[in-house]
Amino acid sequence: MEGSIISSVFFVVSVSLLYVGIFRIKKSENPLNGVIWVMMNFISLLCWGAFCGGIINMLHIPVNIVSMGAIYLVSAAAVFFKIKKDGETQNYEWKKYDIIYTCIFAGVIFLLLLNRITIHMDFVFNNSDAAVHMRNSLTIVRTGKLDTMYFAPMHNALITEIFLPFIEKVSTYKVFMMVDGAMFILEAVFFMTMIRDYLNKTVLKILGITIGFAYVFGYPMHSYLLCFFYWGIGVLLIEYIITLVKEFAAGNIRKETGLFLMMTGCTSITMCYMLFGPVSYVAVFVCLCVWFCKKNTLFSWDTVKISLQIFLIPCIMSVYYCYFLFLKKQNLSIGDALNLQGGIYGELFINFIWVMPFVIYRLIKSVKRKHLDEIMIFFLCFLAMVLSIGVLAVLEKASAYYYFKFYYPVWMLGFIITAQAVVEIYDEARDLLLSGLFAAVILLGISVTNLEERVQNRGIGYGDRTSELFDIYYHNVTEYRNRKIVFDKDYLEACNYVMENMGKTENVPLISLIDNYEYCYWYEALTGEDSSDYYTWDFGMNDIMDKLNHKETKHFVICKTHPVYLLHQDYFDSFHWVFENDKVFIAETENRK
Repeated sequence: MEGSIISSVFFVVSVSLLYVGIFRIKKSENPLNGVIWVMMNFISLLCWGAFCGGIINMLHIPVNIVSMGAIYLVSAAAVFFKIKKDGETQNYEWKKYDIIYTCIFAGVIFLLLLNRITIHMDFVFNNSDAAVHMRNSLTIVRTGKLDTMYFAPMHNALITEIFLPFIEKVSTYKVFMMVDGAMFILEAVFFMTMIRDYLNKTVLKILGITIGFAYVFGYPMHSYLLCFFYWGIGVLLIEYIITLVKEFAAGNIRKETGLFLMMTGCTSITMCYMLFGPVSYVAVFVCLCVWFCKKNTLFSWDTVKISLQIFLIPCIMSVYYCYFLFLKKQNLSIGDALNLQGGIYGELFINFIWVMPFVIYRLIKSVKRKHLDEIMIFFLCFLAMVLSIGVLAVLEKASAYYYFKFYYPVWMLGFIITAQAVVEIYDEARDLLLSGLFAAVILLGISVTNLEERVQNRGIGYGDRTSELFDIYYHNVTEYRNRKIVFDKDYLEACNYVMENMGKTENVPLISLIDNYEYCYWYEALTGEDSSDYYTWDFGMNDIMDKLNHKETKHFVICKTHPVYLLHQDYFDSFHWVFENDKVFIAETENRK
């Protein structure tokens, strides 16, 4: 895992040129919203990169900053050639409100993240999921090969490669944290682009920002705090594809542009999180069918042609990466995959109680008008998926882990519908809306001030009811305050020693008990070493000692403060230590004391 300044500069220049080209190329006959399309163009670049990366990986070409830089450079040349040939560029309009909410959301979230990880970027991760996702990224850096659901790991790997010449290898976790935080900010700001068109009055614009923060501090913050890196990006891509479908159906972007971007966008959703793919494909197709019906072309060759242009390649790539590189490789059926377990926040419904009335209101209105917009179509498709997996979970055919994975996109869509409903109700029944909002503020005030608990201490009433109404927010506050620093400088020093002196020629496992498994995962992620043959939760300690006695590995790592050492101190002290600090030692099996 070596860096090259020339390669890094080449990649950055190529990406920059392509972004400028994407920004300038004509996409619409009308001026586009500048703030929105700064983000849309960036996501389009990411989707194009993921699409090309997936293709060259299928051709067994390494995916790295050199190969991807070449693709971006050629793509940039093609884009600029088209711009010159057409003799026209895209015009944008910049609106004050877009700049205001972008600065507010980016600023607030940046300060929250800075307070959590500090300017020094402390090793703050609350669970081991981040280690798994970081290992996936660094595996791409080390091997140049993509695995299933590669969207987030691939882009993280490319950014890591850019920084490799300028940082210690052990500091790659800082790049991971930086990218994770940046994507969280992007997803938060992008949500506002989904509702800003409905906010046509000053008071509604203020309410819109309030709705935005209510959304962001729910599942998006939860996803960030628990390091579900791909989860938040997957929802961002769903927002992106919804925007494309809306703009395409409204005729706001050129047909060929819309079809191309929807194709790469659909591919990217599946390559980011495969479970979101099929639902998104169905939702996009239903939206297009509505559009076809309006044009009276539902049953025509044009419909078939457009559908194939959007879905054919994404489906082929989905089969390759999701079936062959995951299900078949792991010898799993779809049912087996849905039964895989994992840790996840599992509140059943209380968090959605605030958006339920607005969603039901909008649904009734949509039925009466005999029109479902793109947001409602996506919402109903994802809700149908939630209900379907919920039934399977009750029948023990699916895990709760995958059931709750779909809550995040439903949360996002529910809040967009809430914004739509708030605007309508404000125009039709302003007093009712303000009364409801005032009641919500009262409940929030009671909860924040612990009024119930104070009154109960005087012997009046029982049970904390209001806090339950804000469960995910309190859950996130707890996680935010839990600054769990797994690796400090001693552990990082040991990892650096392995990478600089041993990792190139041999495999150096870290031995740990199940109680400290996250240390093992982080060690593997940072160093690229494989400790799976020495997992004490898969093998007995006697088996592992036999492997060490038979010198099946030259060196191994032990944390001196962990039970695995404290319980077997005499045994591990019998080995010669080639590296030691206050918390970690590295021993060799060739020499025994």
